[in-house]
Amino acid sequence: MLMFFLSSQFIMKWLFKFDKDKWQKRQRQMQKNLRSMESIRKINRELILFFKRNHEFFHVERCIEDAAGDPIAIQKMFDSIPVMASDLMSGNESFQFVATARLSFLLSTENPPIDVVIQSGVVPHFVRFLNEQYGLQHKLYSVRALYAIGKGSLEQAVVVIKHGAIPMFIRLLCCSEECYQLKELVAAALGSLASQSPDFRDYVLQFGTLTPLLSLLDNHLEPPMLHEKIALLRACSNTLAIFCQGNPAPSFNQIRSALPILRRLIHLNPPVGVIGEVCEDACLCLSYQSNGSAEQI
Repeated sequence: MLMFFLSSQFIMKWLFKFDKDKWQKRQRQMQKNLRSMESIRKINRELILFFKRNHEFFHVERCIEDAAGDPIAIQKMFDSIPVMASDLMSGNESFQFVATARLSFLLSTENPPIDVVIQSGVVPHFVRFLNEQYGLQHKLYSVRALYAIGKGSLEQAVVVIKHGAIPMFIRLLCCSEECYQLKELVAAALGSLASQSPDFRDYVLQFGTLTPLLSLLDNHLEPPMLHEKIALLRACSNTLAIFCQGNPAPSFNQIRSALPILRRLIHLNPPVGVIGEVCEDACLCLSYQSNGSAEQI
């Protein structure tokens, strides 16, 4: 009986150990399967995100057009600013392009989230995208974003200047490419920064901004360029007027080189429509300067 009892105890322990080992093995297999399923789900999520973002890359203009005027779509875009900031800082140019386009759109809305965008740390990347290696459309969206930030408060404009936007703007004005829309936007961006205060104006002028601006005006004052690129001409003349105004006004030496161009601008014909606005800008420039430098003019 004792032998039978001991044998039974041994068998029970063995069966228990066998079941325990089997259960543990099954648990390990289940955990492995769960990890595999989670890996598959993660890959699927990444693939979906990849295809979604690549779809946005090819249809970004349409996505922005669809969002315009739709408060719900704009709010969703606002909520995704951290994601867009992450894409902007990634090494994927497609993601960077889409994020730049979407952020520039948000900054052009009625209540632009300028502070939120600044706090996300993307401003230096907007400036970096103005380098030659990036495409024209990418530069255009970047300048548009910087222009919108520069139009904000004094403190917000300081952020644009602090990250070296002005030298990059001047380089774009001087480039030989016939990217007129980009140059028009750059001229407007420089004007918005200079309009913040006389100190800002003088700081912008210190970079030699007047020279490429006058060159653009000079190259587009004769037909047919005068009429074909009238929007560029208007942006340049408006920025030139901003450079000449302020209290105190800039010194005569700072804007002396603009006088030959101003003389040509006030004689443009017919002085109506946009051409009339260009003539008005030129007259304002002369008026601002004549207040303190009539004899020199």
